[in-house]
Formats: sequence, structure tokens, C-alpha cells
Amino acid sequence: MVTVYPTGTTIYKPDKCWNGHTLIPFEREWVDAGPSKTRTGNVKLIDMNGNIVYTWPKEVVGGQGRAYLLRNGVLITFAGKYRPPSEEHSCGWVVELDWEGNLIRKPLFHIWNNG
Repeated sequence: MVTVYPTGTTIYKPDKCWNGHTLIPFEREWVDAGPSKTRTGNVKLIDMNGNIVYTWPKEVVGGQGRAYLLRNGVLITFAGKYRPPSEEHSCGWVVELDWEGNLIRKPLFHIWNNG
């Protein structure tokens, strides 16, 4: 499809929208890790013009495509490995990162496939 608009935010009318930021959890990039696959990618915070305000590193993040930013700047996301239903279980963890990307907490979490 041909368009006259550039990539990114195409129409922005500040007086007609709820101004703020948008948290984009992950770029959908799958990496084979033996029998399992891991989703990697940066978590990005963008402004209303589509400019990247902040990026959390993919070395720390990676996982299930969900993220939540608290008011104090702490990022909470679910990271882990996806395994197909034929395998025994998937495992993951809730990751809390500060604004600089430092790991605050990473408790272990398991999902067991009991048939």
C-alpha cells in the first residue's frame, strides 16, 4: 500500500487526544534456544510523535510480550521461555527493572503442563 504519510505517528492532533506515552513491550523477535524458543527485544517507551523516550535493554528483558510501567519508573514484565505444549513445562519469571535498567527483582515462576 502506498501512502503519503511517513512511518511512525501519522496524524497527531494534541487538542483532540489524551497526551502521554506508550509502552511497547517487545519487538517480536524469536530466537531458537534448542528445543525452546525465547522472545527477545527491547521494551520501548515512545512519545506522541513516535520518538523513543527510553529503551530497556534486551539482555535483561525478553519474554512473553507484556510490560507495565509504574509511576516511580519501575518496569515490571514477564520474561521466560516458551515451550510447545508437547513439552513438560514452560518457565519464566517476573522481572522488575529500575529506570536505568538495573535488575531489582526476579522471582522464579513455573507453568506446568499436566496434560
